[in-house]
Amino acid sequence: MNDFEHRLRAAMHDAVDGAQPPPNLAELVKRRNRRHRARVAVPPPPGPQRLARARARFLPAIAQGQGPAGRAARSRPRRATRAKPGRRWPGWVPPLAAAAAVAAVIAGTLTVSSALRHPAVTAADGAIAYVFYQSSATVTPIRTATGTALPPIKLGRCAYAVAITPDGKTAYVLTTRCPRAHHTRPPGFGPRTAPKINNHSGTWVVPIRTATNTALPPIKMGGYGDAIAITPDRKTAYVTNPQSGTVTPIRTDTNTALTPIKVWGRYPGAIAITPDGTTAYVTSEPDTVTPIRTATNTALAPITAGHSPEIIAVTPDGETAYVASEGAASVASVSGTVTPIRTATNTALTPIKLGGHPNAMAITPDGKTAYVASEDAPVTPIRTATNTALTPIKVGIEARAIAITPDGKTAYVVANPGSDTVTPIRTATNTALTPITVEGSPEAIAITPDGKTAYVASDEGTVTPIRTATNTALTPIKVGRLPFAIAITRPSA
Repeated sequence: MNDFEHRLRAAMHDAVDGAQPPPNLAELVKRRNRRHRARVAVPPPPGPQRLARARARFLPAIAQGQGPAGRAARSRPRRATRAKPGRRWPGWVPPLAAAAAVAAVIAGTLTVSSALRHPAVTAADGAIAYVFYQSSATVTPIRTATGTALPPIKLGRCAYAVAITPDGKTAYVLTTRCPRAHHTRPPGFGPRTAPKINNHSGTWVVPIRTATNTALPPIKMGGYGDAIAITPDRKTAYVTNPQSGTVTPIRTDTNTALTPIKVWGRYPGAIAITPDGTTAYVTSEPDTVTPIRTATNTALAPITAGHSPEIIAVTPDGETAYVASEGAASVASVSGTVTPIRTATNTALTPIKLGGHPNAMAITPDGKTAYVASEDAPVTPIRTATNTALTPIKVGIEARAIAITPDGKTAYVVANPGSDTVTPIRTATNTALTPITVEGSPEAIAITPDGKTAYVASDEGTVTPIRTATNTALTPIKVGRLPFAIAITRPSA
C-alpha cells in the first residue's frame, strides 16, 4: 500500500467519522497511483559557486500486480519500477520525500551489512551524518570520522523530509504519522500485510539542535507536508503542503509558522530556492511552477513547465531553474522533459526531451552540465549553455539517484537494483566507469563536503561509504531498516 493509499484510507475514515467527505476526496482517489518522489536539495560548496538542487525520488509500489506473466514480489523491500505489461510490482516500499538546505548534503540512505572485508572509513573530523527512516520515529547520527552510529534521536513521528540550515546548527525534519506496525511478509512470495495507521493526522516540523543532537519542540503545520527548503540566509524554511495547495513559511529564529502562501495549480510538491534567496520555485499539478517572492512571501504569476513537474534544480549562478516533468498525461508515455526557466523573467524556454521518466537531477558546481537520471533510460547530460541534451550515458536500469562531487569531476549514479551497484561517471568525458558493488538494494547517495567520501543508502539497514579517490566501497555502517535520507553537516558547523 503506497502513501496515497494511506492518505485515501485516512480521508475515508475521517469522512465516515464526520459524516461528510473531505472536499478533495475525489482528487485523492485520482492520485492513488501517482508516483511519489523524494525531495532533495543540494547545498553549495565553499566559494562563489553553488551546487544546484539534486532530487531523488522514491516510487510507491504495490505488491499486487496484474498480468498473466506477473512477476512475484521480492522477499525484501524494493523500489518499484513503472509497471510494464505482464509484470507485477516489486515489494512494497513506503514512499517518502527528502529535501536539504544549503549547508547539508541530502540523499536517501540505506545499505545492507556486508560479510566481505572492506577498508576502514575515514572522514573529516567533526562531520555528522543524520540518517532518517521511513517507518521509525527516530534519527540516527553517524560520526563519520569513526564510522560509528550514535544514540538515536526521538522525533515522535516518522520523518518525511529534511533540511539543514546553512550554518549546520539546526536540522528541520518534516514529520507525519507512522504506521503502527511494519509491513510484514513471510519469506518467499506474496503480498505484504497492510499496516495500521495512527488516527492523528497532519504534519509537524521537528527542529534538531545538531550541537547536542536533541529534538526541540515541534512546529505544527496541519495537512500533509511534502518538501522543505531553507533560504541561504537561514531565516526562513518553506514547507509545501499538497493537501491545502499552500506553502508555509517558518521563521527559524523563533520556530514559528507564518501565514501559508496559496500557490497556483494543485498539490504543490518540490521546492528549490535561488542562491541569492530572493525566489522559491514550487512545482504543482498538472503543469505549473509557482515563483514565490521570499521578501514578501507572495506568489507570483505561474509558469507552465510540462506535465506533472516534480523535480526542480537551480543553477549555481541562479540564472536558470530546470524542471523535470513526466512529459505527457498518458500513463503509456515513456519519455519525460526538462523545461528551463529563465529566473530573471520567470519565462519557460523550449522543453528538452528525455529518453525516460526522470527520477533525479543534479547540476555540476560550475553550472555547465545538468545530469538527469531516469528509471527506464540512460542518464542524460544537458549542456546548460545551449539547453541541449547530449549523448545519453548507460549506467544500467532504473537509475534512481545521482550526486556530484564538489570538484565536479565525478557524478555517482545509483541504479541496477538487481545487481546493487553505484556507477561513477567521469564528467569531463561523460563516460561511465566500472560500477561499484555496495549490496542491499541501494536507493540514494550523498557526498561529504570535502568530496572524499560518498555515502550510499540501501534498503537493508546499513550506510556504505565509498572512497571517491579510488571508487572502493568501505566498511558498511549498521543503522536501522528502511532509512530514506541522509544529511551530512559540515565539519565547521
